[in-house]
Amino acid sequence: MKKKDLIDCLACAGIKIFGPLIRGIPKSCAYFLGRRLGDLLYCFDLRHRAIAYANIKSVFINKLSPAKL
Repeated sequence: MKKKDLIDCLACAGIKIFGPLIRGIPKSCAYFLGRRLGDLLYCFDLRHRAIAYANIKSVFINKLSPAKL
């Protein structure tokens, strides 16, 4: 089994296991947890962060300073 297939399989299993639990929590708590999870993934997912930066840079190259990018 390829690494990508294994990750997809584990993600699907996680959703099936934790889905009912997550649907039961209040919206405000879910938004908070989602923001924190996004922050955490942003810190560790360097490859996708670099892709996002390159995309933003290509779109806003003349509109934003390098510091704002």
